[in-house]
Amino acid sequence: MLGGIFHVVGSGGGKSTHFSRADYQSGLNLTDASRQVPDVSANADPATGYAVYLTPKNPKDPGWQVVGGTSAASPLWAGIAADINQALRAIHVSPLGHALPALYRIYNTPQIYPPYHDIVKGSNLFYQAGPNYDLVTGMGTPDAWNIMRDLQGAPGLPTQLLQNVSFEGGLAPWQEHSAGGYELISMANPHTGTYSAYLCGYSNCDDTITQTLTIPASTHNAVLSYWIYIGRADTTTTCTDTFHVFLRAPTAPGTTATDIQKLCNTDANGWVQYSFDITAALVPYLGKPVQLGFQAIGATSPRSSFFVNVDDVSLYVTRG
Repeated sequence: MLGGIFHVVGSGGGKSTHFSRADYQSGLNLTDASRQVPDVSANADPATGYAVYLTPKNPKDPGWQVVGGTSAASPLWAGIAADINQALRAIHVSPLGHALPALYRIYNTPQIYPPYHDIVKGSNLFYQAGPNYDLVTGMGTPDAWNIMRDLQGAPGLPTQLLQNVSFEGGLAPWQEHSAGGYELISMANPHTGTYSAYLCGYSNCDDTITQTLTIPASTHNAVLSYWIYIGRADTTTTCTDTFHVFLRAPTAPGTTATDIQKLCNTDANGWVQYSFDITAALVPYLGKPVQLGFQAIGATSPRSSFFVNVDDVSLYVTRG
């Protein structure tokens, strides 16, 4: 009681001073290094809570009663989890298991079926509720039917699989190889922002930049897009310098790669965006890691004026 007035508080929440944020706890508004709670929420208002029938053997007042609090909200989530598991088992899909990684995955990955009701108003007398994750209601209250459909692999919205797509975050998680020993992330001639990948620009060049990612097994559509700038000082009409985009198994980089595109020095035309449906090319890699690579190889002599900038790369997949 504060100042003679009762304040009804329906939730608790905050940041741990002992535990770090788990890897699975990611998504909008989840940037603090500490473990944050709650994860999810449910209606616990005893005034509008749940109708529960009490049998006459134990309670003093058998019959229908309205109950609330954690004693109602927690069993609600337990019941939802049981129903979801039963539904998933019936269609031969793995059950929830450790629920939190799965529940956060459908929060931080776009879904056609919204899994949670976002609570955007209210407080717990310290933190305020707001859009997306908050320290009052977590990710929100459950939509059990939608959660089940999301977990069974129902079609989702296109998802970006690549990271650091504009190279503004430095090199990682890209990997580079330069025959000349050069760093390939450069401020020279970016398409957007401050940085791009800069390949070649020296005699006998052979530069490659790659990123390894895992393709979801349920992928039914994939579109690769990127911006390329090919530069040269000569006016030859002969293809002497090459650039190609490829996919390959990351555990065997020496094996034959699947070429997505091949270009030459004669294709120099300023910044150009290329987009390709690579769904068929990804079939051998479904559910497996794959390496996306960009490679430029220049002539030995005279001193090569050929170079390639790569920027604003995306690989969007849609699951089905």
